[in-house]
Amino acid sequence: MSYVRRIFLDNWFGMLCALCVIAYMQTRLIGEDYLLYGWDAQYYYSLAHSMAFDADLDITNNLLDCPGKVSYDWDGDGTFEQAPKLPSGQFTSKYPMGLSVFEYPFLQIGRLLRHIAVGAGWQTGSPWGYSRLEMSTVFLGLLLLFCHAMQLMYRLLTLHFSGWKVAIALLLAWGGTSMFFFTSIMMFMAHAAAFTCLTWIWVIWLKFREKPTPFLVILLAVLFGLLFWIRPQQILLLFPLALASSQPFLTTIRHQWWGWLAGIGVGLFMLLIQAYVYSRCQGYWTLFAYGATEERFSLLRPAWYIVLFGVDCGWFWHSPIVVFSLIGVLFRHAKLPPGSTAMLVHMLVQLYLVMTWSSPYQGYTFGCRMVSESMGIIAVGILVLFSLPYLRWLAIFASIICVIWTFTLIQLDYYNQWALNPLNHLEILSEVVGYWR
Repeated sequence: MSYVRRIFLDNWFGMLCALCVIAYMQTRLIGEDYLLYGWDAQYYYSLAHSMAFDADLDITNNLLDCPGKVSYDWDGDGTFEQAPKLPSGQFTSKYPMGLSVFEYPFLQIGRLLRHIAVGAGWQTGSPWGYSRLEMSTVFLGLLLLFCHAMQLMYRLLTLHFSGWKVAIALLLAWGGTSMFFFTSIMMFMAHAAAFTCLTWIWVIWLKFREKPTPFLVILLAVLFGLLFWIRPQQILLLFPLALASSQPFLTTIRHQWWGWLAGIGVGLFMLLIQAYVYSRCQGYWTLFAYGATEERFSLLRPAWYIVLFGVDCGWFWHSPIVVFSLIGVLFRHAKLPPGSTAMLVHMLVQLYLVMTWSSPYQGYTFGCRMVSESMGIIAVGILVLFSLPYLRWLAIFASIICVIWTFTLIQLDYYNQWALNPLNHLEILSEVVGYWR
């Protein structure tokens, strides 16, 4: 009993996050079409399904069986006219493999559970891998990984701030950004996985900074490779973190050079694996399939208004809590955890990349979804404000109002069939006020 109690006490915050998502999801029916609603989600899941059931990387038959076909078969005639294809008829996929790798083991568990359920007499007409049981198993697995990352972030930040402040700040940063949307309504997207990997990197980097060893170098190489598999542009985090720990880096290079050679070798091997996956999914070798399509970056023409203030995906408009967070981080009234500056620089770089992307509206989204992956540093900024005695309760109150605003937009924008899309800022404000009357 004491062992179970210890597990609960050591991981209570992660369990709380899981309960929040599960409780929220009980407000609506969870069906197969709902779980894979969107566009990207079907492609990620189809690749995991192909690896699990077909042992190959051709997603054609998997995408054909996938729920939510309306995303790429608009007229419902079965031609899938919106899905890109090779001349051979094979469906292509520009998406990196990282989330599919995360989904794969949980899909195998769901497959086993379905075998057991079928043996016990349960019946379903869904193709293998696409039943509610199997897809819900994958969903819960991804949620488990995210909640594990939240628990790690909680432990990391409690080394510098009091526990209750950290718990409140993380919950506010989660609920006040797009991350809650993409961990409950659309879990089958890469954002929660990217946050998980960024958290792992921050934790291991701190250990490396304290005591650099060849093993930690290799582990960081694996994690950065995994981050590239999930979200290629996030690999840029390597540079600010390297600058923030230049002395440990130089020490290990000088005295433990073999660890660096091994780490570089591991990193290059993981890049090669992604290139090979693209060669099977796209028909050619590349490390960044987006760059070979029309979705490119114009680094000198940032769409700053759309990304920051637009009604479709504006960061400040959908997630005003980040304004308070940035004020807290930039003023630095409290000592920030090591690596915070590197994480802040990385978040701003990712924000700028979104601005320069050929699709600054970020497709099917709620808010500025790409930057929500840096939720950890947003929580740090909120914690800095909480550390100021004369601003603490004002900051908590303002942050709660911001979270209520974000949740209201989710309710109006998602559950009302995207009713806000054609509206302007004043009309949306009127809708929000009317919602609470």
